[in-house]
Amino acid sequence: MRILGIRKGMWLALALVVAIVPVWLWFYQGRMIYLPSGYAADEIPPPDAQRLETLHFSTDAGKQVAFYVPPRAGGKPTAVWMFCVGNADRALTWRNFSSELPDPHAGALLVDYPGYGLCEGKPNPVSILASTTGAVAALARHVEDPTLADKVSVYGHSLGAAAALQYAQAHGAQRVVLIAPFTSMLAMARGRVGWPLCELLVHRFDNIAAVRALRKKDVPILVVHGQRDAVIPFAMGEQVAAAGGATFIAVPQGNHIDVSDTVEDRICAFMIGQVISTRNPVVLPNVPAPITSAQPLPR
Repeated sequence: MRILGIRKGMWLALALVVAIVPVWLWFYQGRMIYLPSGYAADEIPPPDAQRLETLHFSTDAGKQVAFYVPPRAGGKPTAVWMFCVGNADRALTWRNFSSELPDPHAGALLVDYPGYGLCEGKPNPVSILASTTGAVAALARHVEDPTLADKVSVYGHSLGAAAALQYAQAHGAQRVVLIAPFTSMLAMARGRVGWPLCELLVHRFDNIAAVRALRKKDVPILVVHGQRDAVIPFAMGEQVAAAGGATFIAVPQGNHIDVSDTVEDRICAFMIGQVISTRNPVVLPNVPAPITSAQPLPR
């Protein structure tokens, strides 16, 4: 039997595909978004590691592990920077940078998400917020400072920018640094799978809404984005900065991974409250124009 010149069996096969694809996206989208990465045995720091302390706590996702880098000056931290990693990354990536924070009295809290590093569970916006919140609470107990949450600033790269922002929106933050942020996970999904399949997205990080909320509280925000970013469009960084009234640094030759390397001095200046320049070197002729459409989901 033919319908519009197509065999009935082919119509049934097409209908089956149309039905299966949305179901697959609904149940397996987490595998498309998150790329958990663990530690090799020789990468796990020993208990007596210099200036690196391990924090254990639990959330609904299971047992979690974060790391604390005490201030260079010693003693209790007068400020704490919480570092939230990008996709497929791990908290200890930030160990070297966090060991040399521009404020010698500041400590660093390095956070892995559920399923990442040594942490149990599966990542999603709710479990990641529980993890960052639990890590701050665990550090407050560790250093015996019940007011520690009032001293927290956040620093996030890519997916970590979303993790940092949702913590800051929920609990407040002194300062915020965002490296290569996306506007929303829905916008990223729309660029990847198109409409209407993007509407099946469950993991709805919304960085625009978060920075707007922080702007109302006059929280200082710095956004850094590379014009050669092939993962998260440069235009998204501009939009996040505009929505949050943020200081924005465009890095002409910066890609998604090492975008902050050439402007680290200005990032450090912002972290200690200094006014920074947003002026950059002249863009070379061979630098491609800013990306305007989303490619892969954020790393």
